[in-house]
Amino acid sequence: MSAQAITHLEGIVEDRSGGIARAQVSAVDTVTNERRITITNECGVYRMLDLRTGVNSVSVKIVAHVAGDGEILR
Repeated sequence: MSAQAITHLEGIVEDRSGGIARAQVSAVDTVTNERRITITNECGVYRMLDLRTGVNSVSVKIVAHVAGDGEILR
């Protein structure tokens, strides 16, 4: 059994007004299609540990709540 190289991914999701809390960050390994999902903290910071080293496709989904109207995706 061989050891597998691992890495981590971290960053900040932000707009002009600062960090965005509760944004969903997804990383998909382009070889295995393994998907990892995390949520940003109150400052917009996210961290994914123990990712397989390689190429990952990263995306962010931001859900804004509007009083009386439900959810709006930004």
